[in-house]
Amino acid sequence: MSSPNIVQAMDGRTSSIDGTMLRRYRWAADAIYQAALRAELTRRLGVSWVERNGVWEVEGIPLELCQLWSKRRAQILDKLDEWGTSGGRAAQAAALATRRRKTGSEKPEGLDARLHAEVRDKLGIDLDDLRRIVLDRDRDRIPKIQTGMSDAEIMERWSGWRG
Repeated sequence: MSSPNIVQAMDGRTSSIDGTMLRRYRWAADAIYQAALRAELTRRLGVSWVERNGVWEVEGIPLELCQLWSKRRAQILDKLDEWGTSGGRAAQAAALATRRRKTGSEKPEGLDARLHAEVRDKLGIDLDDLRRIVLDRDRDRIPKIQTGMSDAEIMERWSGWRG
């Protein structure tokens, strides 16, 4: 059996999970997961959140840093410009056309040093200072547990997704 979704029953028959129900609730499940993840990161690290264009991001991380580290998006947008096209299907094609095989050859220590240097050289930001600012638990404010949606809002949206 080559797929992790295929199992062999005790009677020898093989079957897989029926994804119909999973697909029906995927958006609700994702919203719940993302909200729980934000709440846990707030609880463990004391970070706060800000919404940018419908996406929840860690408060204090400069937009320029997010853009600098969004290299795949930049590659895809460049390919779309090169082709003179736009839209979802074109973006999928551009993503496939620009995807390179991951080598995994960079050691974590080298990656950390390279990222620090990249941010310092291109944005003038010291990542250690930024980390202290974002994770500073001694600020004169209580960390906001702001997950983006209340339980009631999650349930309201979930009922709309049930179909």
